[in-house]
Amino acid sequence: MLNIASKLSLAALLVGTINTAFAATTPAAAPAAATPAPATTAAPAAEDIAKYRHHIMETLGNMKTTIEFLLKGKVAANAGSIADQAKVMAMLTKNIPAMFPKGSTTHKSDAMPVIWEKWADFEKLAQDVATKADTLAKVAVAGNAADTEAKLKDLGAACKACHKDFRKDN
Repeated sequence: MLNIASKLSLAALLVGTINTAFAATTPAAAPAAATPAPATTAAPAAEDIAKYRHHIMETLGNMKTTIEFLLKGKVAANAGSIADQAKVMAMLTKNIPAMFPKGSTTHKSDAMPVIWEKWADFEKLAQDVATKADTLAKVAVAGNAADTEAKLKDLGAACKACHKDFRKDN
């Protein structure tokens, strides 16, 4: 049976592979990840991209809530579980722009079309999220609960700043 770190590593590998496939269709695409993209000739469907993006964003929100539960002592923490989750959050947030290739919104998507009209602003906010997540991961590894909680709040504020301008129903 896999421990939490192994499961998170496998999830990270899968996400990196999928994000690499989307990166090629993103305006000003981020550099390709080290994980090779799956062989395909067809561009991903907008609906599939939107669903994928929704699940990643939901996962990030769930991981934030999980870290809050662990920090508040509502559940017993496995050694390193906060740091492991923070590291995965940092990895996932690095690929936010790649998850928004032009035309990947659908009627079910929470992504507003203004993302592509104000792409530079969107990228700046996404970079801030990634920077805050990276800082959270570094602080979480150090193990100071108060510092980790503060950096988690900073990350939440960065997420909200992006959602304010670029997400429906926020």
